[in-house]
Amino acid sequence: MDFITAELVFVALAYVVGTLFGRYTARKDNVNDIIESTIDSLINDGYIKTKGEGKTLELLKHWES
Repeated sequence: MDFITAELVFVALAYVVGTLFGRYTARKDNVNDIIESTIDSLINDGYIKTKGEGKTLELLKHWES
């Protein structure tokens, strides 16, 4: 086991941490994209009422028109 050195352990640990961070950020972006797509679909199908457009878009409560 002479081939296991401190440098090898450091590189392996950095690889694992980098991979986990990459998967976390990709998953977070994916979840945000899915939520955004779902809400846009509900708005387009008329299940959610809105007022305004673009950055001024507001979701309305069910009793508001």
